Amino acid sequence: KPTCHGVHCCSAGRSLVRRTPTKPQAPMQRELYLASSPAAGAVQVHEHKRFLTVLPDDDSLAIANNSGNNIQIISANGALRRNLGSRGDAPGQFLGPAGLACDGQAIYVTDWCHRVQKLKLDGTSVATACEYGSGEGQLCFPTGAALAGGILFVADTLNNRVVRFEAESLKWLSTFGGEGRAEGQFLGPCGLASTEDEVFVVDGHGQRIQVFNLHGGFVRTFGSWGTEPGQFDGPRGIAVANGHLYVAELGTVLARLTSLGPPRSGAVPWPRGRAAAYRCATHARTHALKGWNAAAAAS
Repeated sequence: KPTCHGVHCCSAGRSLVRRTPTKPQAPMQRELYLASSPAAGAVQVHEHKRFLTVLPDDDSLAIANNSGNNIQIISANGALRRNLGSRGDAPGQFLGPAGLACDGQAIYVTDWCHRVQKLKLDGTSVATACEYGSGEGQLCFPTGAALAGGILFVADTLNNRVVRFEAESLKWLSTFGGEGRAEGQFLGPCGLASTEDEVFVVDGHGQRIQVFNLHGGFVRTFGSWGTEPGQFDGPRGIAVANGHLYVAELGTVLARLTSLGPPRSGAVPWPRGRAAAYRCATHARTHALKGWNAAAAAS
């Protein structure tokens, strides 16, 4: 069973990836530098909108360059290993790749062609699903993705719902949500994270986190607008690591990690994504990370 040693946050403002350990006594962070032009010790990437997931076999990072229209695989030390895909709408190509998820055998990518793709780890296309729209088999600017129990969950952001796919074949299964502020409804769902039996959905404009079972049944919700502990100011990214929940938000320029040991803080300028273990990182023009005990969030 994979373990998590840190939550990764991609900082566009300083072109780096920060790794924040989940162990209380570990150093606050490690930085892997990225750059929009070649530089010593840096991986060349485009400057805008990067998304992350961690590959569980070797702890490599998969970075989706939204404006570069490809996926870059880099080692845990920051060395570029390979590039996947290019600009286009054919299988294996991308237009604005967004959410990423990985199960160790395949990478799942949402992009702004209003679709989800399943790729082998070498970039070979396995399956593609959906087109633009609001009906069955259709998506509208999907972002976050997460895997649990053989199901791929995708945040269908502008349709204000989450779609369930069979991970093996990308067969459409069902949706849950709908536009609104009631429990189980969304206003711009974006980041997704999962445990073995629950899915956490960032309700971006609803300023809250909503939790569902793997069938899409509503379980609980927590959070409200604000800057106090347990509140959110533009939540976007989310990750679950070792029983703790980490949420990246728009409103502040601070990483608050209060879920393990004494509260800790550290500056994180303009982070835009995060990942834990093999969890998915999603679209997040975020400024902050906050951490809570996931069990405590249930109360």
